[in-house]
Amino acid sequence: FDAVNLQFSILWPLERWFLRRLPFVFTLHNAVPHGFAGERHGPTEEALRLARRVVFLSRASRDDAERRYGPLPQAGVLPIGLVPVAAGDAVVPYTPAPPPEALVVWGNVAPYKGVELLLDLARDPAW
Repeated sequence: FDAVNLQFSILWPLERWFLRRLPFVFTLHNAVPHGFAGERHGPTEEALRLARRVVFLSRASRDDAERRYGPLPQAGVLPIGLVPVAAGDAVVPYTPAPPPEALVVWGNVAPYKGVELLLDLARDPAW
């Protein structure tokens, strides 16, 4: 492999050993983990420093990380929803979807995800 893509840390002390030895790309969703009260998160800061390249899923997340950790010259933004299925494929633009027929939540449900907004949406008479 040319590089390993790290997105979520599971066991930082063990991963640290590998990250110091392997080329890796760090895909960062948030500048600090959800629920973390501090301004800077040590393991995230170290991963940002060690990464060959950092990929952010929005300009807002990149700007937040740079505000917290300083300039990240190896960083780029690759917005969710615009990633082609395979390298070289064209980006498929969004098209208007038909009106919804159901509301389904898939994934883990946590307070920071705004699930209560989905409940409001489900009760909206326009649906």
